[in-house]
Amino acid sequence: MGRLIMTILFLGMQFIAFSNVEQKENVSEININLYPTSSSTSFNLSFNNSSVVKADIIIYDILGNIVKKIYSQEIEAGQVFSVDVNNLEYGNYFVKISGNTFNDTKRFTKN
Repeated sequence: MGRLIMTILFLGMQFIAFSNVEQKENVSEININLYPTSSSTSFNLSFNNSSVVKADIIIYDILGNIVKKIYSQEIEAGQVFSVDVNNLEYGNYFVKISGNTFNDTKRFTKN
């Protein structure tokens, strides 16, 4: 049976409930890296998975609004791809990567 996890961001005196994620008990081992974590043009996502997985990758602004949906297909084992962020405003963003058996959120700064 899964557990419900809530991630909360604290911004001064206010807080924002960013996401509710149900964490699966038999979670696939997928290592996801985002680099560089600060850039004005793009960032890379690398997936160190052992098999093909289906994932949704969405960029959220600091208020939790979807600003860009990057991918919603199968990701090959070991795939690396670049994400263009030229059209985003300067600031902090969250990149949420989720699939049937995994969830991960990375932070990115557009400068």
